[in-house]
Amino acid sequence: MRDLLHLLAPLLNEMPNRLSISGHTDSVPYASGFRGYSNWELSADRANASRRELVAGGFGDEKLLRVTGMGDRVPAPGSDPGDAVNRRITLVVLTSEAAALIRDRLDPLLGSGGLQAVAETIQE
Repeated sequence: MRDLLHLLAPLLNEMPNRLSISGHTDSVPYASGFRGYSNWELSADRANASRRELVAGGFGDEKLLRVTGMGDRVPAPGSDPGDAVNRRITLVVLTSEAAALIRDRLDPLLGSGGLQAVAETIQE
């Protein structure tokens, strides 16, 4: 997978589009269930490992818009949630419109002190 991501990095770099990386798992739970290291962490680790390899292969980090772990919540089309095919990553080359929608959904938290207000509420 490392070799494939290193091969893809310069090709993705040539495009003006931003990139979204999602990590996925099958539905087989770890022994600790959702309380310890779970499919959520595994999927996020899988997405971040892919991000690191793309960047190591020359992909511009500034072109990444989102890196996320999906756990077992989005199985591959036509698969059983427990199938091994769900242990995967998804790279999505975003249109400018899709990237704008993602950014617009983050703006309420990031703009106008929204994130600061959330942090202050949590501290209280």
